[in-house]
This record gives sequence, C-alpha cells and structure tokens, in this order.
Amino acid sequence: MSYATLADVQKRYHDSIDEMLAIVVGTRLADAELIIRQTIPNLDQLVAESENYEQLLIMVESDMVLRLIKNPDGFSQESDGNYSYAIYQQVASGV
Repeated sequence: MSYATLADVQKRYHDSIDEMLAIVVGTRLADAELIIRQTIPNLDQLVAESENYEQLLIMVESDMVLRLIKNPDGFSQESDGNYSYAIYQQVASGV
C-alpha cells in the first residue's frame, strides 16, 4: 500500500474521480511506490524519521499518478488546424 491515497490525488486533481478512475489511481499509486522503493530501500525508516519526508513522498506519488491520468494515452503533441498543443514527454511519462 502506498503512502499517498486516492484522497491525496483527489486534492490535487482539478476534476472528480469516478469509480473506474479510482481503480486506476489505486493501481498507479502502488506502481509509483514500487518504483520509489526500488530506489530508496529504507523508505519506511526515512518516513518514520521525518514528517516532512512523508509529506514530500505523498506529493511525489500523487504527482506521478496525476501525470498519467491527465494524459492516459501518452500524447506528446497534438494538432488540429491552427491549434497545436505539446507536452514535455518526460514530464508526461509519470516517471
């Protein structure tokens, strides 16, 4: 189970999260924590030592998931007539 929760993601999201999206958010939060734990094996110890560390971890996990749910298809650029939109690919990747 990740430190960040659905509620943490919802607080940072500009829209409501329906039941189907909530399942994706929960799964992606677990994925995000797995990635973080591969890099920081003593994560629980660091969190226990500092409330600021826990809050930072919640922010990072939430932001990783938000990048994915805001751009689920992984688009990096879109054009339609005179309209053009680009997303920085590394930021949009969720990593």
